[in-house]
Amino acid sequence: MDPVKATEAACKYLRDLYNIFGDWEMAMAAYNCGPGAVKRAMRRSGGDSFYTIYDALPKETRGYVPQFVAFTYLMNHAGDHGIIAENFEYPIPHDTIQVSGYFNLETFAKHSTMALADLQKMNPAITTTILPERTNRYPLRIPQEQYAYFASRRQAILDSARRIPGRMEHILLASAEDVRYGTDSMGAWTALNRNPLANISLEEAPGSVAQLAVAESADEPEDDIETVVMRKPRKQTYVVKKGDNLTEIADRYNVELYDLKRWNHLRSTKIQKGQKLTILKEVAETRAERLADQGTAKGRKKAEVLAKTNRYKPRYHRVQSGDTLWNIVQRYDLTIDQLKKMNHIKSNALRPGQKLIVG
Repeated sequence: MDPVKATEAACKYLRDLYNIFGDWEMAMAAYNCGPGAVKRAMRRSGGDSFYTIYDALPKETRGYVPQFVAFTYLMNHAGDHGIIAENFEYPIPHDTIQVSGYFNLETFAKHSTMALADLQKMNPAITTTILPERTNRYPLRIPQEQYAYFASRRQAILDSARRIPGRMEHILLASAEDVRYGTDSMGAWTALNRNPLANISLEEAPGSVAQLAVAESADEPEDDIETVVMRKPRKQTYVVKKGDNLTEIADRYNVELYDLKRWNHLRSTKIQKGQKLTILKEVAETRAERLADQGTAKGRKKAEVLAKTNRYKPRYHRVQSGDTLWNIVQRYDLTIDQLKKMNHIKSNALRPGQKLIVG
């Protein structure tokens, strides 16, 4: 995700491959398919250069090296052929500061008058707006143009960005309000809302659904209330039978193979007869329930229709540590824009435990 670090790593690897094969085209072939595949192609063909082992190489590699050479030529001699970039984008001049510990990029941008989009563009390796507490001397690039303002208020800005919200574990969506969820000392859900006029209602009982209704303001009609429903996953144990395979078990329980492996700390899909597998099942929230919970007459009417037809049952994804919008959409065959629209998300920030609709 970081072009500078990625380029440096690629150059070091290409240098090592060149030291092995003594030829840049062979090094590029090995970069694409691995040095082992190139050595096998050399043994099968008896050649020692790219075009003498060409037929023994994987199909993708046979196309990769000529394309690499063509693009290298183009980058150096495009002007000789009248090829000019239409939308040339220059890098933003920047300075670097060292960041250690928890750091909120959004808060930093707000207090330092820097555009969050510019910070994200210059630091593409940061896939959310948060750097975790384990961060150690991370080189954060900031626009040179705003550096003087930042330097004059450095300590105050950094203190604000490093302030960890008290006992906040999850951030979920609730209408236009900024509602933050956490747990108290007894493990019960609590909610903190910046708007003191918001009507906050929390109900929790054994086996019941915890509901949070947030009004846009005290003066607005009841129809504007939107409800967010949280449900804890149900744990199941499955004993592997003869002939079972992990993919079929995942399909049978309507869970992702990726999640099934993670829940059971499996590195491969190999399982044995008698092995116990843990399966976490979401208690599905239907679209009818969500419409009914909104409290509007229109919503209740739609809910009744959907409840009768029972045609729609959404799929959910529970955000895990390390998840990003990109890897989530790859798993569920969506685009980032679709995922954001389905969940009313405006930023790229995710929190572990957050529940997303994915289908």
